[in-house]
Amino acid sequence: MRLSTKMVLVTLGLVIVPLILLAASLFLLNVYRPRALRLSFSQEDTNIMNINAIRRFDKLMQSLTEETEQLGDGELKNPLVLDRLNQRFLEEKAFLAAYEGTECYYNGGDPESHEDVLRYVQDPGVFEDRDKLYFAGLSHPYLIGCMRFGQGNEGGSIYLVCDVSGSLPSVTRIIFLISISALALVGGTILMLGWLRIRFSKPMKELRQAARSISEGNLDYELVPEDDDEFGELIGSFEEMRRRLKDSAQEQLRAEERGRQLIGNVSHDLKTPITAIRGYVEGLRDGVADSPEKREKYLTTIYNKVNELDRLVDELHFYSLVDSDRIPYQFVKLEAGALFEDWARELIQELEPQGWALSFEKRLKREVRLAGDPEQLGRVLGNIVSNSVKYRDTGRQPRLSLSLDLAEDMICLAVEDNGLGISEEDLPHVFERFYRSDASRSSATGGNGIGLSIVKKILEDHGGRVQIESKGGEGTKLSLFLPALEEQRHE
Repeated sequence: MRLSTKMVLVTLGLVIVPLILLAASLFLLNVYRPRALRLSFSQEDTNIMNINAIRRFDKLMQSLTEETEQLGDGELKNPLVLDRLNQRFLEEKAFLAAYEGTECYYNGGDPESHEDVLRYVQDPGVFEDRDKLYFAGLSHPYLIGCMRFGQGNEGGSIYLVCDVSGSLPSVTRIIFLISISALALVGGTILMLGWLRIRFSKPMKELRQAARSISEGNLDYELVPEDDDEFGELIGSFEEMRRRLKDSAQEQLRAEERGRQLIGNVSHDLKTPITAIRGYVEGLRDGVADSPEKREKYLTTIYNKVNELDRLVDELHFYSLVDSDRIPYQFVKLEAGALFEDWARELIQELEPQGWALSFEKRLKREVRLAGDPEQLGRVLGNIVSNSVKYRDTGRQPRLSLSLDLAEDMICLAVEDNGLGISEEDLPHVFERFYRSDASRSSATGGNGIGLSIVKKILEDHGGRVQIESKGGEGTKLSLFLPALEEQRHE
């Protein structure tokens, strides 16, 4: 069932049910009003509808009793005396009527307008077992009280007839007032529910449209919460979901693009050693290597190219771990000075025979420890040195200097070369995956453009960071920052 249909049904329920209860209440009120008055004059009972009329009538009866107690029976049969008493009651919309048997010897009211009530009290059986009663009358409701005096033929009855139409609420007026109130209530309810329907339907339509757009692949359909309420929170949550879906879709596209770039780069890098291997194998098969020295040289070259292929496969596997954020780390406590000094010694042994000038300066004044994975940190240093070797300036002696220092609570290893350097416009992009500043140069030197992105990833996973400074033709400096262990910071 649609929300709008539910709201219509709720509206009908809120309007129809109160109207039914109101009609039932008015019906019961119309039935109960005269009955309550009759019961109250035969029993010690009162009701909220007749309490004012009863109190007024009781005061008048008490006044009449007090007056007549001071008069004798003969005076009570004197019309002049009764007329004097009657003047006081006329001001209270009441009058006296006196009977001797069934004969009226005094009537203080209007014979024409009060004919029905006067005829009613002539019946001697009316007040046989009560001294007050309610009479609806033809035009007005009355409360009638009976006070008897004397005995036998010498006695009589004086009736106090009180018009209570001004004291009792009119059923017609009550119905009118309640009807007006009911109409106002119903109108207000309809207006309020109409406003709520519009208020609810607008954000629901926007959410439905946004959901339809997303299902069709449009992740740019933006929703802006207009109010700070539940619907605003719902739209905000929906918008957050849309942004995450969009980011996820864009990341998937970037991952696919990275995959295509990797395949292209690796295919290019694989082609060179495979071509060399094929050439040397064909040379061996064709007898070009016709001496043991040549055959040894060919086999050594093939072996080196196979190792190069193995390295490319390892890089491809490691990239898959980086891309899925599943690099296997084995963190241990390491002494920074000894770790980097050993690596520097290995680099000197490897590069000095190739004509490199290397230096290592340890500026630490004490032992400093760090938590890290030596294999992955070695990969970081290897990627940096590999770039320095690839992009060296062949017009001068290659130089590589390493320095180790402590900057506040961070261990800093600076690696600086005098190679070709990086242009200013390429510098902000060097840590992006597959970014290569010079495609033609990279094609000649090899590389797939993920080395520095791996450096950044591994350092960040260690809680560190990397900074780069470079100028084209002058060289490059990378500063690697790793956090020192907490126990070392305050010594």
